[in-house]
Amino acid sequence: MLSEHVIEGMTTPLVAGPAYGQALGPRVDEPWMAAGSRIQRIGHTGFTGTSLMTEPGGEQSIVFLSNRVHPSRDGADMTAMRTAVSRMADKLWGEAS
Repeated sequence: MLSEHVIEGMTTPLVAGPAYGQALGPRVDEPWMAAGSRIQRIGHTGFTGTSLMTEPGGEQSIVFLSNRVHPSRDGADMTAMRTAVSRMADKLWGEAS
């Protein structure tokens, strides 16, 4: 178990700015993960297009696995796909506004 202090550090943006809520490790409420959601989301993205999104407490989480670098590294931007996955999760979880 993580202490409340560590959880607060991982869910509170340390670097503020438009669409750049960087906490200790994960990002907080990036546009792709907070699209239409009424609750805070934290997550992280990977080079190959993968992403992880969860709410503080971890009751609802989603992992999106992809490989945008196959067959070449000139793969597409995954932001639209990540946003679509987030919106589908919100609908399934009844969180869409």
